[in-house]
Amino acid sequence: MVRPEEGSEVSKRGFMARKRVEELLVRHNRDLSVFQIIENAIAKSLDLQETLPNILSAAIEALQADGGGVYLLEHDGETMVLSVHHGASRDFVQGVRRIRIGEGASGLAAAAGRPVVVDMHNYPTKRLFPYLVKEELRTITSTPLYCGGGLFGALNLGWRTSVNFPPEELDLLAVVGRMIGQAIGNSQLYESLQKEIAGRVEAERQIRKGLRLIMALHEIDLRIIEGANVIDSLERVCDLVVEMGYPMCWVGLAQPDKTILPMVGRGIPMEDISALDIRWDDSPLGQGPSGIVVRTGRPVVCRDIQEAPRFLPWRTWIRRLGYRALAALPMTSGEGGDMLGVLHVYSDREDVFNEEEVSALETVGHQCTVVLLNSQRIEALRDAHQRLSFHVNRMPLAYIVWDKDFRVLEWNPAAERIFGWSPDEALGKHPCGFIVPEEERPRIRRLWSKLSEGDDSNLSITPNIRKDGKNVDCEWFSTPLRDASGNVSGILSMVHDITEKTQLERQLQTAQRMEAVGTLAGGIAHDFNNVLTGILGYGELLRARVAGDPQALADLDEISRAAERAATLTRQLLTFARRQVVEPVNLDLRDVVKDMMRFFVKIAGEQIDVKTFLAEDLPTIRADRGQIEQVLMNLIVNARDAMAGGGQLLVETGGVILEEEYTQEHRYMKKGSYALLVVSDTGIGMDEATRKRVFEPFFTTKAQGKGTGLGLSVVYGIVKRHSGAIHLYSEPGKGTTIKVYFPAIEAPPDVKIPVKTEPIRGGSETILLVEDEESIRTLAEHILKDIGYIVFTARNGEEAIEVFRRHKEKISLAVLDVVMPKMGGKEAFEMMRKENPGLKAIFMSGYSMNVIHDAFVIQPDTPFLGKPFVPTVLARKVREVLDG
Repeated sequence: MVRPEEGSEVSKRGFMARKRVEELLVRHNRDLSVFQIIENAIAKSLDLQETLPNILSAAIEALQADGGGVYLLEHDGETMVLSVHHGASRDFVQGVRRIRIGEGASGLAAAAGRPVVVDMHNYPTKRLFPYLVKEELRTITSTPLYCGGGLFGALNLGWRTSVNFPPEELDLLAVVGRMIGQAIGNSQLYESLQKEIAGRVEAERQIRKGLRLIMALHEIDLRIIEGANVIDSLERVCDLVVEMGYPMCWVGLAQPDKTILPMVGRGIPMEDISALDIRWDDSPLGQGPSGIVVRTGRPVVCRDIQEAPRFLPWRTWIRRLGYRALAALPMTSGEGGDMLGVLHVYSDREDVFNEEEVSALETVGHQCTVVLLNSQRIEALRDAHQRLSFHVNRMPLAYIVWDKDFRVLEWNPAAERIFGWSPDEALGKHPCGFIVPEEERPRIRRLWSKLSEGDDSNLSITPNIRKDGKNVDCEWFSTPLRDASGNVSGILSMVHDITEKTQLERQLQTAQRMEAVGTLAGGIAHDFNNVLTGILGYGELLRARVAGDPQALADLDEISRAAERAATLTRQLLTFARRQVVEPVNLDLRDVVKDMMRFFVKIAGEQIDVKTFLAEDLPTIRADRGQIEQVLMNLIVNARDAMAGGGQLLVETGGVILEEEYTQEHRYMKKGSYALLVVSDTGIGMDEATRKRVFEPFFTTKAQGKGTGLGLSVVYGIVKRHSGAIHLYSEPGKGTTIKVYFPAIEAPPDVKIPVKTEPIRGGSETILLVEDEESIRTLAEHILKDIGYIVFTARNGEEAIEVFRRHKEKISLAVLDVVMPKMGGKEAFEMMRKENPGLKAIFMSGYSMNVIHDAFVIQPDTPFLGKPFVPTVLARKVREVLDG
């Protein structure tokens, strides 16, 4: 299980990843829109006087500026003049109409050769600052307008609010500047063509070439937005170069091992390029155009390969292909950024690649960079989204996204597993309509209201309903989702099924209550057994003295029967408290049922029809026979009491094999073979409230004085101690069925050896009797001395060791109580055994208290005498151990 805070963290990262993809797509769409608006303005006219206002208006509209202007460079190359403007006062226009290179935002952009952003607080020119204040401008961008390598002027845009421009926004401005510069160049070229009719064809070709370049770049932008991969996009760039009139081009990426990896090409098979060892290190193979570009970050142009001795290693190869000139353009991620690769362009003519052509190819090279960066980013985001989807679809927590109306937008497989509804069934549903019970709906609406108001997180534990009608307890972690404006647009919920956890907690609470009661009951039973030992023992001794008095004997019989009933109750208390000594054997459950049913038929009464069905192929179990008899007796007595007006009682046994599927649903059971005991009756049955409490200690539905409330709790404790399970099925008026599962073993049942009754025999041996309860110590001493034994007594373990050391040569047997003050019987016997390894012992106790061995299970070689006992039992046990 993943912890809830981890699932919540995973969902937030996924949401941010998707948000990043959406922002990237929005930015690309915005860039495309800007290009489209500028292109539409450029396409309206080739007349510079008409084009510039259109272009300025389009730029202001596309970039949402408050105003702007276009500066054109004078012939002196040092001064720029405001040619067109929009949204500025007359005083402002007059004050900033003429500026020099390096002055103001426009002058800085022209000097730097790149877009600049200035704020009124750090405006570089004091002369112009008052005009900015008067116009209330806060942010100004200026973009140099280049065409064919030459500066035409600058595009200025102003905002009356502070605007942040990340690097990608400056890249956008640079492209817009090149487009406008290209448009200005085209317009000036057009004007020149009007004056020079002879150059018209060339001018038109240049214009078409420029427009084709813009449109091709536009197409490549669309391909990036549409999610085309790196190879497809770079191939389209190479197609663009070929369409520009160059017969061959290829793109190579700079690798960390200082090699150039050919990616795509046109005009030559890629195998021919891939066969070359192209490097960018300082070796001879790194002195070609590719290596120089990667090392220096600058374009390399060779207008005549034959006259370029530095390219000697590559000259033969290039000439063999029929090419005479080349240009290699760097692909860098921004100014001073990483070198990504090189765009190679070849021509079969000499003296090509003038400044204008190189400028256009640099634009193409920049587009290659954009292709690489954005395709890689989109691929990375797509991979992140796929990984997120993978985790969301496999996470153990339900992942649910709700819209503003609290209806399902997303529903993962874990949600289907928890609630039973498939995504198709759940989408569009309101929770109150399919997973929230009616009594919980007001509370859920209050929680939803808090989340809708922006409560950042909410944790709640809620009962829910599955599709099949079953109840399921869920832990909900919910948080609001916000749009770009910060408004709540929905809710994300992660849900943990804690049904099993809550059931286990209830079981733990029940177990803790039973443990507390058991501890108390065990202590009471232990002390009570000591008392009963005295009552039964002295009663038997007194019987011999009043043998001639029938009334006295009758009274003694009543005392003995009452003491036996009390002893039975203490055995139940000890069993419930798990302090009863367990003597496991390999047991055939049918034998227990047969023996018990012979007795039960006599007490069932004529109104109850008793039937048994005992399967022939029943597996053996490892269990304490007395405790299994107690389980069966309690179950059939309860069944009899539930049929006061008569009915049918059925006791069945059989073998079952529990598969993985069953144990997944019942986690407290293990798969494997079990022996099954089933007790069914047609009695009054139980309602749900009774079923929930039926195994609690001292809970009873019988009339006062008719039951102790220990019967089923004792059954539950015995079954659990034997690693079994118990299932109860009951409804009012329809009777009750209880199924008890005992783990099976691969072994035959033990053979019962008949016990021969022999006369009580005493002896002359010396016995050390250790017991802290004075009445029992005196009774046992009296019994043993009466049949000839020599007895030394001690009140605790420490005193026993002192007595033993004085008489250890004489003492043959130690009879020790297990639980005593100062030192217990087991510890004392171990110390005496070190001095006399042949010493024999009998342990006595009302319960084992885990001081003899672990889990209250008698080891085969450990003699044990449980309290209460009568004189004959003590005498036989002592003689048995001494003779053993």
